[in-house]
Amino acid sequence: MRALHALIIDDSGLARKTILQALAQTGLANFSFTEFGDGVDALETALGEGVDLIFVDMHMPRMGGVEFLRQLRKHRHQGPPVVMVTSESHGDLLLSVVNDAGVDALLLKPLDAGRLKKGLLPIIQAIPMKEGPWRVPHGECAAQAVRQAFSRVCQLELVEATEAEPVGPGPVVYGLFTLSGDVHWNLTLGLDGPVAEEAATRFGGYSMTLDHPELGDAIAELTNIIAGGLKRMLNECELAVQQSLPSVLSARDLRFLVERGRPTASDQMYFLTDLGRVWISVSAGLNPGLTL
Repeated sequence: MRALHALIIDDSGLARKTILQALAQTGLANFSFTEFGDGVDALETALGEGVDLIFVDMHMPRMGGVEFLRQLRKHRHQGPPVVMVTSESHGDLLLSVVNDAGVDALLLKPLDAGRLKKGLLPIIQAIPMKEGPWRVPHGECAAQAVRQAFSRVCQLELVEATEAEPVGPGPVVYGLFTLSGDVHWNLTLGLDGPVAEEAATRFGGYSMTLDHPELGDAIAELTNIIAGGLKRMLNECELAVQQSLPSVLSARDLRFLVERGRPTASDQMYFLTDLGRVWISVSAGLNPGLTL
């Protein structure tokens, strides 16, 4: 059984103890724990290495779970999965936490070990092992697959950005696909409109604008090549995975999904080109935005 280190952040000592006991009962891993009573005190540890999973209470005196998660994502895009613990029952508020803060799962009180085990299984399966052939950081290998595909297929070199560039008013095109098997990842490739046009034009060998009927097919093929490259990397690490057929959506279509709390990213890697932004987001688990 693998060993995982979890942060438990809650201003209630009883609540922390309850989470520890529930995790132990799941039998999913040999858990070790570091406890904090406040998000402010926990942030430095969360930004460091050696943390595999974070449980954080939504409401705490100095820094609650939402602000904690925003600070964590701001300084560390490739962070561990975060489970928000709450007794909140207001649906709109919970949905905004999933969408805006980027939480990987919601853990509703009162806790139930059986429900926790079922919900955590795909998330824990997607956490890379620290040693051996399972050393597969989400963002690093996804980013490598994106760079290789853009360079080889489109002759476009991507420059890695340290953080997300501000979202402009222009159109955005998204390619979506999943990997399932020994890992469960949901991936979103994002391209600013001009980048999508140039990538499709170079891929297809003739000019394609956003309203061209074959642009979606070109971006889908590019997304499929990225998925195939990522699959090969995982296979070389002795991981058996299958890739889904890609889907291509406009920004308007993606917002329709986001409003329903579906996609949330645990890892995000950003790139810049002369024409605009490219990014890849990776969500761990069978169903991002999972409620446990």
